[in-house]
Amino acid sequence: MPGMSDEGLLDWVNRIYYVAGAIAAFFTVVTIVSGYMQFKLNERISEKKDRALAQYQSDAGVQIAVANEKAKEAGRNAADAALRAAQLDRETARLTAENLRLQSQLMWRTLSHREASTIRAAVAPFQGQQVQIVSVMGDADGKQYGQQFAQIFRDAGWQCSDSDVMQAAFKQAPIGVSVNLNPSDIDPNAEMPAAVSLVTALADSHIIQGMQVVRNPQVPPKAIRIIVGVKEPFRANPPGR
Repeated sequence: MPGMSDEGLLDWVNRIYYVAGAIAAFFTVVTIVSGYMQFKLNERISEKKDRALAQYQSDAGVQIAVANEKAKEAGRNAADAALRAAQLDRETARLTAENLRLQSQLMWRTLSHREASTIRAAVAPFQGQQVQIVSVMGDADGKQYGQQFAQIFRDAGWQCSDSDVMQAAFKQAPIGVSVNLNPSDIDPNAEMPAAVSLVTALADSHIIQGMQVVRNPQVPPKAIRIIVGVKEPFRANPPGR
């Protein structure tokens, strides 16, 4: 510098150097502090994010567990509902069957067209066969049912007058229909093809149980007596059957 000695100039240069060094040191410190603060802030932000993620995962786990439990409960409820519906269906079917059986019990018995045709075809070849129809005294249903049999036999040419259709008192009222023969006509050597054909037709029509006849000494020899008993008593099935 003009008018300044070398020593003075050196002094100024030294001062500038020291000031520049101080400034550099200051900014270095600022840089270090800033870097540290940046690290800490990033660390705090990361921790917050980690905590938020952990909380979200925890909440999500709880929600999933609740949803699973609700799904299980819904499944159990659906199964219970299905079971109750099945039980209701079974009970409805049982009651319907009971009602049908009760209606059948209350209705008078009648021979269907198929049953009448089957019996008529079976007995027609044996015209002149004597037959008696006996129902239980006071049983109006049995009386009219027996009259249906009598008409079929008459149409087929069998001997069945009004006096052969009667009602009688029994010590114990018979149940259902049975074919009665004199014991002498049940002998293996006796020939009663008309009885065999009649019994077969009645069994095939499920009017009697199997190929069964009853020994009855009150029946005149070579005659056939059909006893029309009362209906089988109605018995309600217990629930669940």
